[in-house]
Amino acid sequence: MQSTQIDGIVNNVGLVHPAALDDVTYEKFFEVMNVNLRSALQITPALVPGMKQRGWGRIVNVSSLTVLGIAQRTIDAAAKSALISFARTWALHHS
Repeated sequence: MQSTQIDGIVNNVGLVHPAALDDVTYEKFFEVMNVNLRSALQITPALVPGMKQRGWGRIVNVSSLTVLGIAQRTIDAAAKSALISFARTWALHHS
């Protein structure tokens, strides 16, 4: 049986709940964080060891311009900003 080698990951999932600041709820906040960040935190650490072993691999985290500030996008801006921080932090562990 041939094993599958995965050389790349694209973290691109996104859930948006637009809301004015006074309409942001913890329920929606945690829902967006769970959907937007959980998969990246599950799949990336699971696949990186194989990439390191083969000496090859790529991780692409897709963010959003909401990180620059867009009305009614408090929650998804926070989630996509976290994804950017994941990328920056993970890049420090490349070797």
